[in-house]
Formats: sequence, structure tokens, C-alpha cells
Amino acid sequence: MKKSTKRSNAVKEEIIQSRLEYLWNAALSYGTTIPGISRYYVAIMWEMGKRLNYRLDSHTVKRYFCKKCYTIWIPGKTVQIRQTRHKKRRRVIYTCLFCERCKRYGFSPSTSQ
Repeated sequence: MKKSTKRSNAVKEEIIQSRLEYLWNAALSYGTTIPGISRYYVAIMWEMGKRLNYRLDSHTVKRYFCKKCYTIWIPGKTVQIRQTRHKKRRRVIYTCLFCERCKRYGFSPSTSQ
């Protein structure tokens, strides 16, 4: 009986992942043409992930939309990106052009010689 439970959990995980990927791809395709539908798809995806306790990949999904208005960030159209230096620490600041929310991400530049 434990084998079937593990198998059913794996199947559920695949279904959840495929639905979230479908919503993300649909939101990306409508991002520039119909931003309202794109925001709706991102909101559904975000709420579904929270409700099902599924972790979204931070580097591919979570950093590419506004958590307040669910707008997909397209540089120059929906988001303004700036680099700042504050007390020897570099930051990238994303400012959503719809809701004016700022999100700051720290980074360390790679120094190659």
C-alpha cells in the first residue's frame, strides 16, 4: 500500500507542476499583448502554488513578476531596473510601472581575471 501512495504523490506532483508551468507560459505569451489576462494567470498560478504548498523556483518564476499587482516584468515596458551601490553593497532595484512597488535584490558581481 505504501508503493501506491508514493506513486500517487508523484503523479499529483507532476500534475501540479504541469498546471503551474502551463499558467506561467500562458501568462508570458499574453504579457505584452493583453496584460490584464497575463496578470490574471499569474495570480491564479501564485494562489494555486500557495494553496497546494508547492515551492515555485525562485530564479525562474518568483523574480519575474510583481507580488502586489501580479504584472510580469518586461524591462522597459512594465518594470524599471536600476543598479545602486550602498555602503559597498550592490543592489538591483526593480520598480513596477503599474503599482510603483520597489523590490531590491542584492548581488555580488563576479570578478574574473
